[in-house]
Amino acid sequence: MDETNRYARQRTRRSPDPRWAAQGDAFLGIRLYMSILNLPSYDMYWSTDPIFGNQFAPRVMKRDRFDKLLQYFHAADTSRNPPKGHEDHDKLAHVRPVLEFVRRQCLEQYHPHEETSIDEAMVAFQGRLGWRQYVPSKPTKYGMKVWVRADPANGFVNDFQFYTGKTKNGEGGLGTRVVVDLTREIKDRRMTVNCDNFFTSPALFQQLLEDGLYARGTARGDRKGMPPPASFPKKLKNQGDSIILQKGSLTAIRWQDKRTVTFLSTADDPTSMTEVDRKKKDGTIHKVKSPLAVSAYNMNMNGVDHADQLRNEYPTSRKCRKWWQYAFWFLVDVAICNAFIVMKESPHHQMTTRKGKAKPRTLLSFKKAL
Repeated sequence: MDETNRYARQRTRRSPDPRWAAQGDAFLGIRLYMSILNLPSYDMYWSTDPIFGNQFAPRVMKRDRFDKLLQYFHAADTSRNPPKGHEDHDKLAHVRPVLEFVRRQCLEQYHPHEETSIDEAMVAFQGRLGWRQYVPSKPTKYGMKVWVRADPANGFVNDFQFYTGKTKNGEGGLGTRVVVDLTREIKDRRMTVNCDNFFTSPALFQQLLEDGLYARGTARGDRKGMPPPASFPKKLKNQGDSIILQKGSLTAIRWQDKRTVTFLSTADDPTSMTEVDRKKKDGTIHKVKSPLAVSAYNMNMNGVDHADQLRNEYPTSRKCRKWWQYAFWFLVDVAICNAFIVMKESPHHQMTTRKGKAKPRTLLSFKKAL
């Protein structure tokens, strides 16, 4: 709340506000409470109507005091940010200190599993913003796009990067640049990176190998370096049919499911096969032969989706006109969910029933305690 107090001092020097007084972290505590008990408007948290049963917020802070904190709420000093158009202008200056702190904690406070996944997440926002995105395939279609590397085992966000518009991405394009940036902190760890066909290319997978990382992902057949059509036909005849080609450590797979799917992998044995369950029109289940890379990808590509689901159980963000507040509360929710995962997995913080049996920790109980 230091930046909120600083910003309020700046504003009240020019236009005195007798109702303003500096305040600490109680404001954040009330916002976390509001994420658990989601009422339509702020006023309802201070309502004396017994139907709402409010006791927490009025005991912590008066409504007028909360409104003033909301009015002056700030997370960074943007007075030193160069103007738009300047080469050093930071589009994320409003949240930069919080963003860098949270990102550093994500990288340092957890030792990731062997598998990791990279995908896009969306921070909902429908106001005016030059780099707002529309992604029709996502549940949240309008908002800020965030590239995320997350742990498939539990949804822990290991690293992230906001997309703020076109930049010089270098050789390989945006997808390659994003994966290289998000894996910079895990070089030479022999982890396996899972990504979809927006990112996947032979050149990227070769670069990751040189960085000491394996990779697998769905691929587009027209990417540079893919096998020629003569040896790698676009369509296969029967469900379960596959063509597997190898060049050095890189394996290219074309597999027939309900439609033909293409994969690249440097992480899997090209000779290993498995089976997946598929449902027929009459509802019966039958086994379909599948390369190992396919089932491994399906099992380990859900890290970002897992993180999104956890973050959206009790989101802290509320309707607002300022885009940066949506980004700020996204960072708060990432920090909370990551802390919850760390505590849940810690052997020193296991919960038990009255009879001493193991009891799973929930995000609701964690946020309530927080």
